[in-house]
Amino acid sequence: MLVAFLSQQYQKDLNKNKFFLITDEPQQNTQEHRFWQEMKDVPFFEMIPSDETEKVAAVVENTGATRFL
Repeated sequence: MLVAFLSQQYQKDLNKNKFFLITDEPQQNTQEHRFWQEMKDVPFFEMIPSDETEKVAAVVENTGATRFL
């Protein structure tokens, strides 16, 4: 998984990082929605709707984060 690779690459503990997935919910009963639902259940990501990205900006400002994907 990408998260595990990045944690190893930068020698950072997974528990000391925050991972946000900025995405809007796709139309119900589609392959995209099934994938979205699966990603929603992944504990490493916090899913943020595109109209709430200020939450991510606040975390970046408060923590001094410097690496982004």
